Amino acid sequence: MQLDLFTHGRDVMLQNDVIAALRGRDAARGQKALERFAAEFPDREMIPPLKILLATLAVPAIRIADRNKIFARIREIDAVVTPAAERVFGREEAANWLSPVWLSLANAAAGLTFHPECPRVHAAPLFLRSGDWAAAEVQIATIPSWRRIPMPLAWMAEAGFHRGGLESVWCLMVELAWIDSDTFHTLARRLKSRPLHRLLNDFEAGLGDEENLDPSWFPAWMLITAPEMASVMRQSQAGSGKTPERGARLIMELLALEKQGRHADLVAQRRKLRDLHPGLYKYYMSSR
Repeated sequence: MQLDLFTHGRDVMLQNDVIAALRGRDAARGQKALERFAAEFPDREMIPPLKILLATLAVPAIRIADRNKIFARIREIDAVVTPAAERVFGREEAANWLSPVWLSLANAAAGLTFHPECPRVHAAPLFLRSGDWAAAEVQIATIPSWRRIPMPLAWMAEAGFHRGGLESVWCLMVELAWIDSDTFHTLARRLKSRPLHRLLNDFEAGLGDEENLDPSWFPAWMLITAPEMASVMRQSQAGSGKTPERGARLIMELLALEKQGRHADLVAQRRKLRDLHPGLYKYYMSSR
């Protein structure tokens, strides 16, 4: 079929040859196609991002023991390669195209130990960015006391969510809320879970008049909204006993006392909740 050059210009055809090679991850074919494209149309705006993506394909997959080099590569992918991929492919396809790039870097960083000062320079979050949830879990499990450290705990919750859904990671999410509410809130909003987002919205609306609403109170609030979550929350590991955690465990006691009909004990525990968090006490009593 003869192409209509008005509709299918030669510059577009040559550009698409490069893009097709990039989709096939064929760096050699892509380089030749880019040379033809650049020779005939050197002023095209798409040439620089195409060069960046071809150079990315050419990066060898080798183990890197230097933490600074890994960090520099992460910054380069975020600041240079990702915008180029989104320019060439669009955001959704760019994310898929970048997945092997992150996987290669994750494998390169697999020998690095976890350091709290630079937590993202570790294979686990790179495997997460590549979409290899199982590999991320393996890497997280090598971090001593990972369940007591906000970032690895968040990574494990994210990996588990993608592998088993929200129900499989409720305990981890609860523990994260108690340990680091900001990290919890960021992760909870990023996870693609409509039920979780609805709960967060209801939580913020239900306690919206509270000054400086703290997401660490979300587990306690959730128990009032969904009492069946008590069985899940009992499986969560004890944290440092901060006020929001004590509030959640107090509400679990209240739920048990309600079932047992122990009125005097119930009244006493309700007073404790009132003293602990007046707004949460008001919300609790509104459903009683």
